[in-house]
Amino acid sequence: MARQAATSGPVGVSREAERILRDVELTILRIESRRPLDAFAIVAGTGHANDHWMTAAAGAGFPGLRLQRAGVDDVTALVMRGSADVGITNVLPSHPRFRLARVFADTLIVCAHPSLAGRLPADVGWRELADHASLVWEQSDLTPTITAGLTAQRLDPGRLLDPKLRLASTMAVLSLLRAGRHLAVLPERAASAHLEAGRVARIGSLAIALPYRLFALRERDMDALAAGIARFVG
Repeated sequence: MARQAATSGPVGVSREAERILRDVELTILRIESRRPLDAFAIVAGTGHANDHWMTAAAGAGFPGLRLQRAGVDDVTALVMRGSADVGITNVLPSHPRFRLARVFADTLIVCAHPSLAGRLPADVGWRELADHASLVWEQSDLTPTITAGLTAQRLDPGRLLDPKLRLASTMAVLSLLRAGRHLAVLPERAASAHLEAGRVARIGSLAIALPYRLFALRERDMDALAAGIARFVG
């Protein structure tokens, strides 16, 4: 009797109300998860995906998109808990509940100030990099791709990626290159204006693929949105 009275008091009613609200929220999420995604969606993206690709798409091709800028792990978490409809990242989310579609691609290239680039052999390869200059790099969502790319070349990322030359942004990397003492790994799209203006020069044909993929929970219909973004960017 005492137990029954406790559950029927104010505390018991409050807990029951909270349970009902949670059930309602879950029901709404289940219904929402089955609606087709279109131009009106919340997109969580990593820094470079948002800054150099999706901002233009949201402003012109898909004015209804709402962008959330987040780190790699945070993008995955936002989509998983329903705070974002889809995510865009260059690092593949490994959870089996996600489905993915490639939407655009960039390239990580090696650059330097033109004065340094002119002193390097035209056919310089990955293995010779450390013998010519220190490698500046950006600690960001790009780091896993840079590390994997160097490893694929049978190089030790720990030898080439000096922690003392780890910077927080592409602009910081480009700024340091002006001194003419370092090489840097940069996304081609982010460096394009500086390459065209002659402020930096590309080193040889060194490149690491940087694909970006749209992903969502498997029950979400994201095909039309993925195709639309790919067409707009292309």
